[in-house]
Amino acid sequence: MRDLVTSERIDAELAAAAAKQHGVFSFKQVLEAGGDSSIVRRRITSGRWLRLYPRTYAFAGHPVTFHGRVLAACLTAGEWSFASHTAAADLWLPSGTTPEVHLWSPRRVRSAGITGHIGRLDKADVTRLGSIPITRPERTLIDLASTLARDTLEGTLDEFLRRELAQLQRLERRLTAVGGRPGVRHLRRLVEERRGSAISESELETRLLRALRQNGLPAPISQYEVRDGGHLVARVDFAYPHAKLVIEAYGRGHHSTWTDQEHDLARQNELIVLGWRVIIVTWWRLQNARAPLIRTIARALAA
Repeated sequence: MRDLVTSERIDAELAAAAAKQHGVFSFKQVLEAGGDSSIVRRRITSGRWLRLYPRTYAFAGHPVTFHGRVLAACLTAGEWSFASHTAAADLWLPSGTTPEVHLWSPRRVRSAGITGHIGRLDKADVTRLGSIPITRPERTLIDLASTLARDTLEGTLDEFLRRELAQLQRLERRLTAVGGRPGVRHLRRLVEERRGSAISESELETRLLRALRQNGLPAPISQYEVRDGGHLVARVDFAYPHAKLVIEAYGRGHHSTWTDQEHDLARQNELIVLGWRVIIVTWWRLQNARAPLIRTIARALAA
């Protein structure tokens, strides 16, 4: 009876710990609760516990989320281990996918489902997201720079900046600190392009800017305010003031109600009356009719 009471108490303590850790707990916590390797074997054999990675577990019947798998990997790797790369990116910017678990650790990690990167990170590069030790957004971007294509990296950078998770000034400092890691040159160039300019407000805007740059067209001014005297007529996505040309990016979630559409039309009419020309860019046109779209913008600039 005493053994039963003791084991139930251990289960209760571990359940309380797991509730704060996305449903997972470590062998170290088993020991701290008064258990040992024998109770682990009994619980695994009876099906009450699940082994996620070496020395990390979860209670059977409780779904293990991506957050739980990442934290379990960090607990397996030991102290000073942090979620990183695509795992960190998906924790900062949830995508609904389940990427592979990556982490930085000062020791080699050998376990299926975990990609370990050996190294000891600077304190300036790490933090906690709830209970999960993780690389800061700026360090996450630096790590991703060595694995992502330039276009994907650019979109990820802009999303971090849009959500105010990363700061350009801090990112520049960390780029200087890490030196010549793979991909840093590309990331540094993207940062330089954004210094002193407004950050695009959507992925469509990021892709449009990239298309303009790749086709040799000058970069427009982002989030430009068109005024009539002291009156603000419109804050447009992009503008070439010297050519009085406005480009508006209508994303997938653009205004769809009747009143919103009427407001947009009235706004465009005001711009036209003031002598501005307006080009509308949609996802479909940028994806499926990019060449004629770029030609249209180029002709408008030339005119």
